[in-house]
Amino acid sequence: MGHAALAGFILLGIYKLLDKRYLKKDDFHAVVDWYMSFAVVIASTVAIAIFNIAVSSFELPSMLMLLSYSFYIFVPFLILKLMLDYKPMKALAYSIWVPFIAIIAEIPFVLLLGVENT
Repeated sequence: MGHAALAGFILLGIYKLLDKRYLKKDDFHAVVDWYMSFAVVIASTVAIAIFNIAVSSFELPSMLMLLSYSFYIFVPFLILKLMLDYKPMKALAYSIWVPFIAIIAEIPFVLLLGVENT
């Protein structure tokens, strides 16, 4: 949960920079606030967890769990496209940052958990 909050705040800064680029007076633009950037990350994290649980429970090859990280692109794209009514290219431009930021924000928490388990 902590990595989702950290990633949400970092994404908020990136989204504010992208808002300056894509904001036009005649174009509809729903603003992505702090709770929406957090929701994008937490929804992707929950989808990844559910997919990984399904892979484990059906005893499928564990390499399929790497496929679950593609949800960091698909879920934000669908949220931005369907819920906020962004155009496809704009939704892709906003969602392409999510996997990088989410994985970078997750690294310190994984390292802290690794130290506790040794």
